[in-house]
Amino acid sequence: MLLKIRAFRTFGPKTICFVVWCLCIAAQGACAKSLDSLYDSFINNFEFLPEYYLKSDLSAFAFQKNAFFREQYLAESNTGLEFMFLSYRQLLYSVWDVKFKIGLGEVPGNVVFSVLNIHFIITPTIELRLPSLNAMTGLEHQCVHEVDRKSYPVVHWNAPFLGIASKNMRDNIYWIPLASPDGWTTFNRLSWYGGYYYYLKEFFGLATPEKLSGFNAATHELRLDGRYAFYKRKSWIVAFHDKFRFGLYEPTPGVADHSGAFWREEVGLESFFSKGKRGGMLYCRYYFDHVPDVEGLPIFSKDRLLEIGVSFFN
Repeated sequence: MLLKIRAFRTFGPKTICFVVWCLCIAAQGACAKSLDSLYDSFINNFEFLPEYYLKSDLSAFAFQKNAFFREQYLAESNTGLEFMFLSYRQLLYSVWDVKFKIGLGEVPGNVVFSVLNIHFIITPTIELRLPSLNAMTGLEHQCVHEVDRKSYPVVHWNAPFLGIASKNMRDNIYWIPLASPDGWTTFNRLSWYGGYYYYLKEFFGLATPEKLSGFNAATHELRLDGRYAFYKRKSWIVAFHDKFRFGLYEPTPGVADHSGAFWREEVGLESFFSKGKRGGMLYCRYYFDHVPDVEGLPIFSKDRLLEIGVSFFN
């Protein structure tokens, strides 16, 4: 008994406190290591700017049916940048798509190729990449500004949307597998997209209607996009491409005094250059449409126009 008491006195309060302190330090180190491991494991699931796509094209028009079309539709230039800002496990992507479209016309008494209007489009999107298709949701913001004249007001809208698409829906990657020796398959030759768009007129009172939509009568819209490659020879791949849009609109001052439906169809051929690491394409499209005027002018109509152009992309 005396030995036990002496042994206990050997480990006095200071010794016990020291041992407890060492155990706490060890536990804290293990905990910190564990937290660092969890943080690294979490961060490794994300990738910053994993992809980006550039595209630029220039086209000219033919078969203008009246004086307004001859003035408005001489040529058109489109430049787009689509970048994946952040990805999670190569499954979920934050996508930002920014486009500028410049309309060129020929105004009597003015220089040829006058810049008549500029379309600015920005579309933030969340894209889910599943094994057989991509699903996405986002918001399309578009505004149309006339340049150096006041024939019509600024037109703009904000449209949240839901969509699904094939894995090869982007022009930038569509031609790549088809150019390979064993890539000429039905799965690779077909690309498609379907989307439903709802045009905001109000948003729970958080924004005024004028900020959400201006001189835009559309309320709902369905967009379908399909492409099928049917011919391949040496350095060229030829595909049929069809885009169809159908929507509803409501009475809107300056646009329509009644409700109704609008539609547009673009039917065309595309010829992809299949050599090299960059993409190139020649294309032609013919338009049919019935869309509302803005201030009495068909600024969104391309009815019965033929468009011929060239496109380049990474």
